Amino acid sequence: MGVSLNFDTRFKPGLSGLGMRVGFGGIDASSSKGSIDIITLPVLLNYVAGNSRASFEAGMGVTVIRISAINASTLPGDNAIAKGTGVAGTGNFGLRLQPKRNGVHFRLYWSPFVTSDIIEPRIFGASLGFGFRWSDYYRHRQAL
Repeated sequence: MGVSLNFDTRFKPGLSGLGMRVGFGGIDASSSKGSIDIITLPVLLNYVAGNSRASFEAGMGVTVIRISAINASTLPGDNAIAKGTGVAGTGNFGLRLQPKRNGVHFRLYWSPFVTSDIIEPRIFGASLGFGFRWSDYYRHRQAL
């Protein structure tokens, strides 16, 4: 399981419309057979359809991926090490449940990706986050 931190915004005020998401994520996993470290940097344009709390989200973009893997061997000094950085085309399709103002939001999504070598359609996920409206923040600051 991976962990990520993302910033998602609309280009115009409101809950729906065209926007973007940028983030940082990673996976660090190991076992007796080896270990793998993955760092991701996604940048996506997305569109949220619907002005209610439940909306459909669709987007496309790119993700920079940095991978470091070690395949452990039973023989000392015989470990295979693979490292590399690449770019993947990324899609994002899902359901977004969000408050009309500030508060907790939830997403269920499908996020396939494509590189020059593979197509990986089996990426599904859920996210939990906190949404806030910048206009509420600025109004509060002006009132102080």
